[in-house]
Amino acid sequence: MLGMEDAASSTRPGRVVLLNGPPSCGKTSLAVALQRTLAEPWFHLSLDDFRAGYPQERWIADDGSLFEPIMLGYLGSLRQLALAGINLLAEAVMSPNRRDLYADTFRGLPVVVVGVHCTYDEALRREQLRPDRQGGPMELPLEAFTAVHSAMDYDLEVDTTAMSSESLARQLATRLETAR
Repeated sequence: MLGMEDAASSTRPGRVVLLNGPPSCGKTSLAVALQRTLAEPWFHLSLDDFRAGYPQERWIADDGSLFEPIMLGYLGSLRQLALAGINLLAEAVMSPNRRDLYADTFRGLPVVVVGVHCTYDEALRREQLRPDRQGGPMELPLEAFTAVHSAMDYDLEVDTTAMSSESLARQLATRLETAR
């Protein structure tokens, strides 16, 4: 009988598409549109979905001590899913201090990193409209917003400011298929 590690090592790893961008730049909408567009099945679980394992009142009252272990658990879970042969669409906010964590987590796996851009004003507008922010809109300081993309080398890039997620997903799907 195969153990967890044996089963994962006997399966070809799934592909990982990391959609990297600041909050409210359209990563989730793009991931959902990609799921509908790509020919083969792709699993999507956002960090926000993963965080929902704790009730919202825990996050509102959190002093910051819950986030780091949840983030590590989320990334570890994504790695295990990929090792089990599952293709993943994952969202990332790779601030400069977390880039090594992402690189270490996905080392040895087939990863495509997509830069998801939009203007700062558009991200602020979207953040104000988000119904899932029970503690109110997140602060989006300009410095933190721009840091997510600073000194990043992307395999692909999209700008969600003016194009629909569906249009961008069609473009990305073609490019992902040729990037095999």
